[in-house]
Amino acid sequence: MYLLFEAYSMNKFQDIKTFTFFIGYPRSGHSLLGACLDAHPNAIISHELDALALIKNGISRDNLFEAILKKSKAFYKDGSQWSGYAYRIPGMWQGSFESLEVIGDKRGGGSVKHLEDDNSLLEKVKVLAPNYKMIHVVKNPFDCISTSIQKQEQIQERIFSKEDHQRKIEEFFSRAKTISAIIKKEPDHVSTIRYENLIREPGKVLTELCSYLGLVAREDYINACASIIWPTGRPSRQRSGIWESSLIHEVQIQIEQFDFFKGYTFHSE
Repeated sequence: MYLLFEAYSMNKFQDIKTFTFFIGYPRSGHSLLGACLDAHPNAIISHELDALALIKNGISRDNLFEAILKKSKAFYKDGSQWSGYAYRIPGMWQGSFESLEVIGDKRGGGSVKHLEDDNSLLEKVKVLAPNYKMIHVVKNPFDCISTSIQKQEQIQERIFSKEDHQRKIEEFFSRAKTISAIIKKEPDHVSTIRYENLIREPGKVLTELCSYLGLVAREDYINACASIIWPTGRPSRQRSGIWESSLIHEVQIQIEQFDFFKGYTFHSE
């Protein structure tokens, strides 16, 4: 029995075709999309492992994949809950797999920070996993900034000043500049997904994402994921009191600099 287990442990990663990781912005829907991918029978996506930090520190391929698998299992065991939301998908494969073809980590903002800090990191990813894919989730920037400020105010137990608002806006668009540069350098290795499209047409978006990763989107899988995806109600930008007209104008000017944000406005759906 022990020998059989050892053989399985050595061979369980042999069919992996793709390593994937998220790049993006806080409060933009990464956790929902990561949970959906982790529910696929041929994929394992860990929640907030910080895989790029491990790669930066020289982890081996199999040790990285083992850490991803353990983190995925632990997140499922703990109820698949994060920031007050439940990401358990009924009847699917979260924390487990039927056969493993795609493996990765969901940590969007942290991954971008690592790539900003270490210009050689993407080359290290290529050495460890030549067939790598990045998932770039975008959401209305006004909503991301609003929710990020609200979350940090709760954590820090204080009301942010106008200077704090300005700083969060600058941080958001600095990250967008880094991601824009990555997309220009690696256009075939990045898939950009709009969170709003995922909410409106989960079947279409998940089918396209699975195709990008080399996965088959079975009907039962799509239906199970769609069952936990629903509109979140009034957008956070409309619940926030920070948006003076001058600040809205400033952010709108920044939005227009990026193709992947085109069409987003303070009043857009």
